[in-house]
Amino acid sequence: MVTPRSDARARKPSLVLRSTLIVVMLLILTVCMTVIPL
Repeated sequence: MVTPRSDARARKPSLVLRSTLIVVMLLILTVCMTVIPL
């Protein structure tokens, strides 16, 4: 039994997690691009 209130609350953290994951992936990509040539 999932209420619309809990669903709305669950959606906000997912967006934050997605944004943080994207930032982390970009940082990893930049680090790899700088380390691989060396």
